[in-house]
Amino acid sequence: MSSLQPIPILGTEGWIYTPAEKMDNLFMHFVESYYSQTVTATNAIYSFQRILHDFRDNPIGLVNQLKTVLAAYFGGYYSEVNVEVDTVVNPKNADSLILRIYLTVKDEYGKEFNLAKISSDLSSKTIRWANINNYGNENIFA
Repeated sequence: MSSLQPIPILGTEGWIYTPAEKMDNLFMHFVESYYSQTVTATNAIYSFQRILHDFRDNPIGLVNQLKTVLAAYFGGYYSEVNVEVDTVVNPKNADSLILRIYLTVKDEYGKEFNLAKISSDLSSKTIRWANINNYGNENIFA
């Protein structure tokens, strides 16, 4: 699908057309979506929370499902999607895992966008969410 396809935002932005901003917002849609938010589109909601719930005791299944779902979701907006997901044992707590997601997309002109690079922008919604999730403070590095 064309990366020219805009996404709607409930806010002052209205519609987002730029590939980098769209990538950031699409990832946050994925993180914030609830599987049960609709009854008319059953199994059509891509929900990070649901995947974590369904595969909480199955790290290999979690990795595979995230790869599949992120590729399908972003594939609806970009001409090419590359997703790599893995887990590693948390060095500070051997009973927990660290989930690493590497996501790149290409627009119809072949320009590549990397979620990690986009997220390094301090105005990124993704980095604010990660800071709240990991450190309890969205401005910890500001």
